[in-house]
Amino acid sequence: MGAGLGGGSSDAATVLLALNRLWELGLSREALIDMAAELGADVPFFVFGRTALARGIGERLGPMSMPTTWLALAFLYVPLAVVAILSFNTSTSLSWPPRGFTTDWWSKAWEAEGPREAFVTSVKVALAATAVALVLGTLAAFALQRYKFFGRYSISFLLILPIALPGIVTAVALQNTFSRRIDVGVFDFQVGFGFHSLVIAHATFCVVLAYNNVVARLRRMSPNLLEASADL
Repeated sequence: MGAGLGGGSSDAATVLLALNRLWELGLSREALIDMAAELGADVPFFVFGRTALARGIGERLGPMSMPTTWLALAFLYVPLAVVAILSFNTSTSLSWPPRGFTTDWWSKAWEAEGPREAFVTSVKVALAATAVALVLGTLAAFALQRYKFFGRYSISFLLILPIALPGIVTAVALQNTFSRRIDVGVFDFQVGFGFHSLVIAHATFCVVLAYNNVVARLRRMSPNLLEASADL
């Protein structure tokens, strides 16, 4: 069973594989992948069960060898490593290999007011958004996993919707919400833009990660533990 990104898709793939074995259907991996494609574009990847290169909408899978995997990782991270190394270069112009080692550029970046304030603000927003997401995601996971009530599935859908939608769609929706006045009948208000709106926007994306992981853990937890704890 999976959680986080692809959590529902990995759950669906696990169910297909488990039922095929429990019911002794004898379906091949290829047949299960065809069935998985009808459940979701990324479900076949989890049925495939190993590193793969997906084509189409995800239904055409091919094995990816380790050298290919390492090449893909190198393509992503080697440029970042080169930039990090050059940041300690003593030369005032771009040159390779580095002519010496210095931390002057890092000192100058920290002394500059703009980059320093941006860094501090980013850390504050990250800490605040993480705290909000952990609290809301954990409380929502306990409520939706352990209790059954009307609208339970709708609330769960709304929680995971921000990460299912393209980021630009959620960003435009948040921008429109923050910029307009909201009338709730008794009073009206405007969220506006500022530190608080940054925290709300980031928490909107982060809460689903906390929610999915807590729900996955609660599903694995035996109900006997809850019953036993009631006697403590």
